[in-house]
Amino acid sequence: MMKYDMHVHTIYSDGVLKPSQIINMAVSNKINGIAITDHDTTDGIEDAFNFKDKGDLDIIPGIELSATMEGNDIHILGYWIDYRNINLLARLSEIKEVRIERIEKMVKNLYDIARIKIDIDEVLREGNYYTLGRPHIARVLVMHGYADSISDAFKRYLNKNSQIYVEKYKLTPEEAVKIILDANGAPVLAHPGLIDNKELIPKIIEAGVYGIEVYHPKHHPEDVNFAHEYAEMYNLVETGGSDFHSPEDDIIGECTISNHNVIKLKEKIKSVREVF
Repeated sequence: MMKYDMHVHTIYSDGVLKPSQIINMAVSNKINGIAITDHDTTDGIEDAFNFKDKGDLDIIPGIELSATMEGNDIHILGYWIDYRNINLLARLSEIKEVRIERIEKMVKNLYDIARIKIDIDEVLREGNYYTLGRPHIARVLVMHGYADSISDAFKRYLNKNSQIYVEKYKLTPEEAVKIILDANGAPVLAHPGLIDNKELIPKIIEAGVYGIEVYHPKHHPEDVNFAHEYAEMYNLVETGGSDFHSPEDDIIGECTISNHNVIKLKEKIKSVREVF
């Protein structure tokens, strides 16, 4: 049976490895295919395809979009997206700009409220290819002795109850699904077991997802069972992946699906297109 890990992050978002390193690890772990699903960016996909030593590894161009519903964090995965789609890239650029503005506001708040002055350019450099966020401010705070560790920086300055904190812009699930569909991709609800309010799941499914991530390292057996029930109830394709970020914490191929389910998900894109 062929094995696919459908949830992998690279250095282009919040992972720690380059696409080439990810590919080498997947080949070493005897995985047949991986989906590159960085948060809110497609920048790592081209690198993955251009890497010459990938052998027969099947690479699926993907993305993971951050959304929110009634205060709950919702993630929507997208597979086989047209990662060069002009409208997709424009929307992702907008999201990135809003993210930078958020960081600038928090850096300003640090000075206005706590009289801590750090250089915004230093924070941006710390971000490198990563999806920019509070951890990059935290690193600079630690670097300059304003906090003992990343967690200490969050506890002192960057937690959600702090006056310094600025709310993160997020899409609605409907918006995230539409972005993926408009890029000719297959939207899938990521790790439903991690959603605090499980009663929201039917509403998210109704946004138009094609699949649901049943298999995930942080899913308990009861999470797998209820995700499987939703898949059957709503005729969704069951997917799964390692949600790989770091070799210290994760294993590529820890959670996989068969090529049978991969084909089913891809055929769902084709069948929907034929209807319209």
